[in-house]
Amino acid sequence: MARTLSPTARQSALEAARCLVLDGGLAAFTVDAVARVSGVAKSTLYRHWSCRGDLLRDTLELLVVALPTPNTGNLRDDLRLCLAPLVTTPSDAGIRRVLLGMLVESPGEPEMERVRIAFMEERERPIRTVIQLAQGRGDVPTDIDPEMLVDTIMGPLISRRILRGLDIDESTVEFHLDIALAGLAAMSNRAGKAHPA
Repeated sequence: MARTLSPTARQSALEAARCLVLDGGLAAFTVDAVARVSGVAKSTLYRHWSCRGDLLRDTLELLVVALPTPNTGNLRDDLRLCLAPLVTTPSDAGIRRVLLGMLVESPGEPEMERVRIAFMEERERPIRTVIQLAQGRGDVPTDIDPEMLVDTIMGPLISRRILRGLDIDESTVEFHLDIALAGLAAMSNRAGKAHPA
């Protein structure tokens, strides 16, 4: 069993990884480079991160703001609170370059694909949980796949932030929540008419 990496060494390694990936993108992000910049031995890095992808996964946690998982009892309020950090965090060219790099690398690199999938699942988990809580309250039909609703809400915001490099403001969030929740209401009404009491 690998010994626990000292807090100082871990911080040095992750800080070096953060700087490398922000300054040079994924091309500059190698275990060799992290070892060189951090002063932590490559063998030590590999004892605690079994591959480049695992180190990248932990580095990404430092780069992106976490989304909360509110539970106010109101779906729209919960979604608005969940997405609030996207409003207060401006688009960053370095982070955008890293995430675009993952999209480019992942189709041909199983390790990077695994990191991308894990990153997106973790990133979207609060939204998914908020939707599942709403289903538990009866506010969202249980036959609606939460993943589809997550895609409907997050897809346009990801496109705006990552693909277009634009900031997300409150009006943008409200606009896409209007569309997603109006569509949800229409589906619920249609289902109710198809199954009259």
